[in-house]
Amino acid sequence: MLRLFLAIELPSECQNELMSIKNNADRSMSGIKWVPARNLHITLKFLGSCEDDLPEKIVSRLSGELKKKEPFDMTLGDLGGFPSNKRARVFWMGLSEGQEEMKSLASVVEETLDGLGFEKEKHAFHPHITLARLKDPQDLGIIIKNQCLEAFSGRRIRVGRVALFKSNLTPSGAIYKLVNTVSIGLE
Repeated sequence: MLRLFLAIELPSECQNELMSIKNNADRSMSGIKWVPARNLHITLKFLGSCEDDLPEKIVSRLSGELKKKEPFDMTLGDLGGFPSNKRARVFWMGLSEGQEEMKSLASVVEETLDGLGFEKEKHAFHPHITLARLKDPQDLGIIIKNQCLEAFSGRRIRVGRVALFKSNLTPSGAIYKLVNTVSIGLE
């Protein structure tokens, strides 16, 4: 069995720059588990445990649908928390540009994989990069206020493919391995 998810990859320089948020916030937050830079991405859909032959079927189905879409640009945006900034269990960065395109892409993924037996998400899709998980709910107000996001504003990231990842859970955290990619639009 494979533990799979579909995501939008971030350039490695962007992943590393996002660690500046950790450096500015670490001292004032307790019970926080930061996502390693190499694991930062935007999840489109978590697929869970899958049979070994499913990646090929997933890629085949998505290829036909994603070539009908157009690549697009996104820009990183504000910081926030789930379920709310006041009682956050997840600390994230959203998008200031490309949100609607990302939602449309997630919708195509959702509809396409419905035919393979994957359950549709119950919650509306909110494109974000999970930066950290918090053991206990915390108020992120001061942390968010003290962040300097100028390094991220205006930086455009081209979204031209969807990545299929395998996730291996280890005692020291998840290790993601790229299984395959599907291009968006015609090459």
